[in-house]
Formats: sequence, C-alpha cells, structure tokens
Amino acid sequence: MLLFMPLAVRFIFHQSVTWVAIFEGSLAAGAVLTALVMSFTSSRGCVYRRAFAGGIVIGAAFVILAVVRSEILAAAALFCFGISMVYSGTAIQALFQREVPEAMKGRFFAIFTTTCYSTIPVTMFLNGVLSQIMDLSLLILANGIMVM
Repeated sequence: MLLFMPLAVRFIFHQSVTWVAIFEGSLAAGAVLTALVMSFTSSRGCVYRRAFAGGIVIGAAFVILAVVRSEILAAAALFCFGISMVYSGTAIQALFQREVPEAMKGRFFAIFTTTCYSTIPVTMFLNGVLSQIMDLSLLILANGIMVM
C-alpha cells in the first residue's frame, strides 16, 4: 500500500503531496488507535475469523483506492486498513505464539520475520514494473483482489 499511496494521489486523484500525508496519516491513525484500544481490552473471539476479516477489509481498502474518486472515502478506507492491519496482525501473532512449540519458536519467528520483510521490496519491485505497463487503477484493484 505504501507504494500505491503517492502514485494514487498523483495519477488517480490528481492532488498535491498534502494528500499523500493525509492518506499515510489516516492509515497510521487507524493502526495506532487500534493498538491503543487493544492494549486495554482483553482479546476474545475466534483468531481465524479476525485474520480472515482483516484480510477482507485490507483487500477492500485496495479496491476502494482503485475505484472511488473521492479523496475522503480513500482516506477512510486507509484508516480501516490501519485498523485491520493491527486487529488481524495481533490475532495471527497470538495464534503463532500459542501453536508453535516452544523449542521451535526462535527459528519459526526468525524465518517468519525474514520472509515477511523480504517480500516488501519484492512486491514493490513487481508493482513498480507492472505500473509501467498497465493502468494504475487496474493494478491496485488486482492487488486488492489478491489480498482478499
């Protein structure tokens, strides 16, 4: 999503760099607010439902960014993206902490973290190349559908 925000502001919404800050701030605000709320509440509910719902909302945020032409709706979708990122991410981490045997946790989380962080530049590279050969809205839409 970080790659697409400035591109969407420039080529889809045709706005100034101020909207990049608004979009990034919306995503961050959703994430921080959710982290604060979750730190004071006990986690209940099915971990799998939380992870699934989070993936759907994150994918939907991509779709909204690709389809709508309202900066306000896009910022609201990114706020929801931030909420879902924390809400589902904590569920997945809690599941892994609970299910991975103690003797394997160090190796598991080392590999998991490395894999997660190594996919970021790969996806940025692939989306950067694809953005040169296909319509940006279609590329963002395809990413959203793949996330869902």
